[in-house]
Amino acid sequence: MAKTAKFKIKRINVLQASIVASIVAFFFSIIFVLIYGLFLYSIMSSIPVKDQAITTAIPFIGTAFFLAPILYGIIAFISTAIFTFLFNLVAKWLGGIEIDVEILGEVQED
Repeated sequence: MAKTAKFKIKRINVLQASIVASIVAFFFSIIFVLIYGLFLYSIMSSIPVKDQAITTAIPFIGTAFFLAPILYGIIAFISTAIFTFLFNLVAKWLGGIEIDVEILGEVQED
C-alpha cells in the first residue's frame, strides 16, 4: 500500500510562474497559428483575386500571424503574474491550498 502525504501550497513564485506560462502560451499559439494559417490559405487561394479588399488585407493577415505568438506570450505573462499575485495575497489570509499526494517510491532528501 502506498503512503500518502499532505502538502500545502502557500506561495507561488510570481516571476517563475509567469515565465513558464508565457513560454507555453507562445509555443501553443505557434501551433494554432500554423493550423489556422493553413486553413485560411486554403480558403484564400480558392477566392478569385478580383476584389481589391482581399489583396490589401493579405499583408495585415501575415503581420497578425507573426505577432500572435508574441502577443499570446505577453498576455499570458501579465495575466499569470496578476493571478499568482492575487493567489499569494489570498493564501496568506486563508492558509493556502492543501493537497494530498501519494508517495510511490522512496523519498530522497536533497
